[in-house]
Amino acid sequence: MNGVRRILAILVVIGAAAPVAYARDALFAVDSRGTSAVAVGDSGRQLYSWPAPHNEAWYSAPPYVPERFHSVTTTAGGYLAVGSGGRVMRSIDQQGYGTRWIPENSRTSRDLHGVTHAGDRIAAVGEGGVVLYKLSQSEGEWLQADPADVPTERTLRAVAGNPTYAVAVGDSGTVLWSRSSNLMAWEQVASVAATEDFHGIGLGPGAPPGRFWAVGDEGVILRSTPNVQEWDRLDSPTSVRLHDVAFSGTYGVAVGEAGTILYSNGGQDWTAVDSGTSADLYGVGYTGSGAGGGFVAVGDANVILWSRFGNVWNDVVVGIEARSWGAIRSRWLSAPDEP
Repeated sequence: MNGVRRILAILVVIGAAAPVAYARDALFAVDSRGTSAVAVGDSGRQLYSWPAPHNEAWYSAPPYVPERFHSVTTTAGGYLAVGSGGRVMRSIDQQGYGTRWIPENSRTSRDLHGVTHAGDRIAAVGEGGVVLYKLSQSEGEWLQADPADVPTERTLRAVAGNPTYAVAVGDSGTVLWSRSSNLMAWEQVASVAATEDFHGIGLGPGAPPGRFWAVGDEGVILRSTPNVQEWDRLDSPTSVRLHDVAFSGTYGVAVGEAGTILYSNGGQDWTAVDSGTSADLYGVGYTGSGAGGGFVAVGDANVILWSRFGNVWNDVVVGIEARSWGAIRSRWLSAPDEP
């Protein structure tokens, strides 16, 4: 019925039992299509926030699976999440909000750590240098790049793309690139002045098609040229591990261990700002400029933080609490009907 709202405090998932305890679980990644946002993490958790504002309430989406999700990306019609054991899930709700999901066959059992859309295609990367791709952002099948066309066996931990390039980063300073129209063959960037493990990569401001920023161990921050062939090491105000980086226009945010948040206007100079938490932060994304839009950071123990521009941070207005049978509720808020 229209207008019916289900109280999550009494929600029972009928069928397979969902994870019971979420109290110390981590959220590893977040992404947004503007009208909605999705965060993923431990115990197969897929949280969604719709409609805006995304600084207020988040809810859990079935089905519940045991694997850990490491990364999520938007697609033309919704979201894709990837994780341990080669697990891939695709959202299927008609509006593309991330409220319902089904599995896809990745054809690998290797852990997948990163996923992105690059032009009209999708790329996922992970353990042992594995690279998967789809020729379309729609349903389609997953294909695996020939190991001979991926010049590393080191684990790749993140990937980002624009209409021209896809860039993957990983252990021991590894940076690979491919054309977004390809994704089958990758090349290693030679001029990377870093040997640290990279954990995150994001697309930021610069001459079209834009530049990439990579972050990782010891607070390392690198910035690419628009053609991704050269990378500059930037001064960092921290020596802790950075896990992710995201931009909106010229505003940039990087997140990491012990509640570390760095802020930049332009991407050249970075400053540490107060996050209000000591929890490790693993993912950051931008959810749009509308009501409740801005940057969202996620991390250990259900932490979700929100900032309008990236320099002042607060807990989400209503914090996540754990409930049995997979129900996530926020101070007895009722969950909106699925579209």
